[in-house]
Amino acid sequence: MSRTPSPALPESLRSELDAFTDTLWLEHGLARNTLSGYRSDLALFGLWLAEKGTALRVAEGADLAAYLADFSKRARPASQRRLLSAWRRYYRHLLARGEIQADPTLQLDSPLPGQRFPKTLSETQVEALLAVPDADTPLGLRDRCMLEVLYASGLRVSELTELKLFAVSLNEGVVR
Repeated sequence: MSRTPSPALPESLRSELDAFTDTLWLEHGLARNTLSGYRSDLALFGLWLAEKGTALRVAEGADLAAYLADFSKRARPASQRRLLSAWRRYYRHLLARGEIQADPTLQLDSPLPGQRFPKTLSETQVEALLAVPDADTPLGLRDRCMLEVLYASGLRVSELTELKLFAVSLNEGVVR
C-alpha cells in the first residue's frame, strides 16, 4: 500500500506505523481512508508522546486520557471516535503479538457521545435509483452494476472506484 511520507516522523515511529497499517490492510482489509486516518491519529499522538519522553507503544492510560482531553477541545466527536478506534486497534494489535502486557485503552472511562448513523434510502428510493441507468447500453450497465455493488456491499464510493478486478470473486460472491 502506498504511503504519504511524513518527514517529521522519526524513522522508528514511521516504520512501526507502516507495519501496523500494513497488517490492518492485509489481515482485516480496512479501507485506505480508514488506514490513513488511523495512521495520522497515531502519528500525531506518537509525536505528542515523544515530546514528553514516551514512546507510542509504552503509553499508559493516563497518557491517552491527557491527550484525549486536549484533542476533544479542538476535534469533532467523529474525529474523537476515530482516534479511540485507532488506539484500540493499535494496542490490541500489540497485545495480541505479545509486545505489551496490558491494553491502556481499557483505562479510559469517558464514553463519547453516541455515533451518528448515516441516512438511509427507502426501498422505493433504492428501486428508483437502480432504474435510472439504461442497462441496454454498456455505460448504463456499468453504472447499474456499480450502484448494485454499492448498495449490496456498503462500500464507500472511493473504495468502489479503487476496486481492482482481482479483488472480486464471482465464484465465491465476495469483494475483498
